[in-house]
Amino acid sequence: MSDLEHFLDSRYQPTGQSIEDTNKYEFRSDEFSIKSDFNICVLGCSMSLGVGVLYHETWASRLKQYIEDELHKSCSIWNLSVGGSGPDWCSEVFHSWAPKLKPDISLIQWPDISRRSIVHNLRIQKVMLGDSSQDHLYDYAQKIPMGEKRKSLINLQSFSNDLYHWYKNYLITHYISKSYNLNTLHILPNQFSDEEGLLVKFRDYPHQNMDLKYYMLDSNWVDYHSTIDDYTDHEENGSHPGPLANKNTGKKVFEILLQKKWISK
Repeated sequence: MSDLEHFLDSRYQPTGQSIEDTNKYEFRSDEFSIKSDFNICVLGCSMSLGVGVLYHETWASRLKQYIEDELHKSCSIWNLSVGGSGPDWCSEVFHSWAPKLKPDISLIQWPDISRRSIVHNLRIQKVMLGDSSQDHLYDYAQKIPMGEKRKSLINLQSFSNDLYHWYKNYLITHYISKSYNLNTLHILPNQFSDEEGLLVKFRDYPHQNMDLKYYMLDSNWVDYHSTIDDYTDHEENGSHPGPLANKNTGKKVFEILLQKKWISK
């Protein structure tokens, strides 16, 4: 797996520092050549990478600790997460490496935003924000100023574009998992969802309720808000979960895997 190790190493140690020197942003994965009782592949953005906390404090490392301490089984965490990545990047990495690594379990913490859709979203905003000739008018049917309505429509278009890109990549990873008989758990993006696996109610669309519904194809998914602790504490910059929050998330994922009987003594 030297090509994979080089791929990851080039992103996290661009100046060649040792793991000890980089401290918080080192190459965050176990050896790919070492097989354990449970080999778990982790994918996502900076949250699953664990930006801002030490390696042993990330939720993926906490998960490994729970497995080894409570089940007395060895565990390898193959963390392929990339800070700032979007759903499209996650599915591409999964497509390239999951069939080669053949993990026992894959965990994908889906990011909210598709970075490739940002350019499209900016184009939408440029076009729609360019016409402000009716901003002074009022939509009496929906009881909102036209200027506010236009901005809401821009946000809605950007949001639905991001959601579409996420769902497209979810489908890709779902069918790859089925093709290679891989156990893959999807942690949904940070949006409201219901028990049937729908993403619902766009929150920043004030003049009407807007439901954007996408169905999950099986039960191998969990809700972001019931799985990821992003509030107990934060790292020093305040933008990512801290050590305690990561520990809670690791414990929750451990319990989910036990419940699904993907891990056991």
